[in-house]
Amino acid sequence: MLRISDEAKEYILTKKKSVYVIQNGPTGLCCGSVDFGPTVYLGNPPNDQEYNRNEIDGITVYLPHDFYTNIPLTVEVRSFLTIKNLYIKGWKMI
Repeated sequence: MLRISDEAKEYILTKKKSVYVIQNGPTGLCCGSVDFGPTVYLGNPPNDQEYNRNEIDGITVYLPHDFYTNIPLTVEVRSFLTIKNLYIKGWKMI
């Protein structure tokens, strides 16, 4: 289940763009593997045949065909100085 926070929705709508999610998958480390979770970007995916097109709160969201989560995830916006970017909140790395 993926939702979009009000602040992120406002940011995406001001940019007049859709968003897409990349599922990064697990990464091997010295003590096992960790999944850093999905990443979200503004715009259309590079290869939209690999994505399902969804509408969430009036925003077009492209999710990978194999995207699945059993925990609630939220697209949020954060800023550093004057630069804003989107991220997914709620992912459990282990």
